[in-house]
Amino acid sequence: MGQNSESTVRHVYALVSLRPAAEREAALDYWREHRDDFTGPEWLFDEREAEDRLELRVSLSAEDGTGRRIDGEGSFGIGFPRTGLAAIAHRYRGPKLSDDPDEQTAILQRTYRAGPHDIEDHINQMLGRDPEQHRPPKLAWGGLIAALAANGIHVSEKELIESALTMELDRDVTAALDVS
Repeated sequence: MGQNSESTVRHVYALVSLRPAAEREAALDYWREHRDDFTGPEWLFDEREAEDRLELRVSLSAEDGTGRRIDGEGSFGIGFPRTGLAAIAHRYRGPKLSDDPDEQTAILQRTYRAGPHDIEDHINQMLGRDPEQHRPPKLAWGGLIAALAANGIHVSEKELIESALTMELDRDVTAALDVS
């Protein structure tokens, strides 16, 4: 028995906003209190490094067959440097900067600024949408799948992965990237 058009997903949206400073501080406070158990990178505690990072929250929603938009439950976070080689999430998209690979790396380290495609690459990784990227052990579809099920739409991760996805950056993220 097939699904009717109302119970299908026509499109997925990823709304990207800045992670609130209070939320970031609460996470840092937690890790400071549990520093002996902390296995992450020490730069998380470096204030200079923190100022150069984009800390983002991604909320998913889906449009059903009738055009109704259903918001997922909760959100997931992504964070990465704004500048330098580490700001490139998956692949560099831009002009060839040098024939010398070492020189190209040095130029990117000095001049690269994260852009919307880097955010999209991070989102695609968290959602398992890019087979070239490492897949996290648990994909970030759970909140959307639960919200859709509560609205009578039963879909699998595979179906959502194959759905069209549009990334929507809020004003603050656009300003943080210095793009319009």
